Amino acid sequence: IGITGNKRVETELINLNIQTKVGDKYSKIQIREDIKRIYRLGYFEQVEVNVEKSGKRLFLDYKIQERPVLVDLRIIGNDEVNDESIQEVIQVREGRIIDLKRVSDSQKSISSLYSQKGFVGTTVDYEIEPKGEGTVSVLYKINEGDTAYIKEVIFSGNENVDSKKIKKRIYSKPKYYLSILTKRGLYNVEEIKRDSDRIRATYLDEGYLDAKVSKPEIVYDNDKEGYVVTFRIEEGDQYKLSNITFSGDLIAEPEELSTVLNLSEGDIFSTFKMQSDISALTTYYGDQGYAFANVNPDVQLDRFNFTVSVDYQFEKGNAVSVRNIDIEGNSRTRDKVIRREI
Repeated sequence: IGITGNKRVETELINLNIQTKVGDKYSKIQIREDIKRIYRLGYFEQVEVNVEKSGKRLFLDYKIQERPVLVDLRIIGNDEVNDESIQEVIQVREGRIIDLKRVSDSQKSISSLYSQKGFVGTTVDYEIEPKGEGTVSVLYKINEGDTAYIKEVIFSGNENVDSKKIKKRIYSKPKYYLSILTKRGLYNVEEIKRDSDRIRATYLDEGYLDAKVSKPEIVYDNDKEGYVVTFRIEEGDQYKLSNITFSGDLIAEPEELSTVLNLSEGDIFSTFKMQSDISALTTYYGDQGYAFANVNPDVQLDRFNFTVSVDYQFEKGNAVSVRNIDIEGNSRTRDKVIRREI
């Protein structure tokens, strides 16, 4: 079995991805899989296998054609966003073998960066040109769009949760006089879309477990010279906590475990408080030596009575002991002086 044509990629690396070994029965299927594995390394333009027969023996030659190396990376047209910010999001670097997928992904990353910074209508193109034997240059050409802002945010259907409370939890906020400094209100469509989940999380914390939030309706308003974003909400009913139980590896009585909880029976159910209670229970177990304890909530909804029951299920794991206490950096004070204070 031979490997030829590779100039920059180590033969050993290629060999590691060839499962066909000397002495194996000849298999076209296995050789096809070898070729796929070599291609997946991302370094090669072409991989072929030549088979030569000599008597009863076969000789395999894996002929490799490497992709070129990027020797010149340039970015033009970025007047509002500096080169350093763009370099942080792209995946291609000078001196490395070029990967067309990474070049394309970097194009999308640059577009996404401009979107995050509130630019609308930005286009990004790239050109790949040969520079010499086995080398190329990549040029990203950016046509910057205009900076856009949100001018109004509308909530429809929120009868029981105040708009101010929702606004505190979301990205979408209207532009105001300090937006040029704070960047508040910048039109970032990806963040605006995520706000639907943020609004629903707000409702879950208020006990509205069946709440539904539409995708944002985004409309450009010529009079306002900016975007109007509307979220439509179906609140549903509010749930209360009916019952708390504990099961699994219990190291204390339920009454003792209940003392560390924020939620009590009869309270309005809150996913945030439940997560806080899980952390408190995990800390309680950790303080007893069970540093790797798991607490999993089994949440059951009663949609007829609008109540929730929670069973905290424990896996305590093994108790953990302190093996060594090391002290470093005490050039003047002896260890024993410090240890007696611990």
